[in-house]
Amino acid sequence: MRNFMITIASTSKENILTFERHIIQNDTFPSQSYITNVVNRGGPEQDKGEVISIVELSDQDVTDYEARS
Repeated sequence: MRNFMITIASTSKENILTFERHIIQNDTFPSQSYITNVVNRGGPEQDKGEVISIVELSDQDVTDYEARS
């Protein structure tokens, strides 16, 4: 299994910039439909975001990231 971190940026109606990070495990690079589902998971009331990066992480990177969260 490979680890990927997807970073999404969105701007609220009040012009507040927010970033979300999602770590997923998949055998292959995340598909466009999977990424679209992650971005739009909050429904119409969620501010729409843009994927700004997709990075492959090692198992150690994931362990370190989760320890800091």
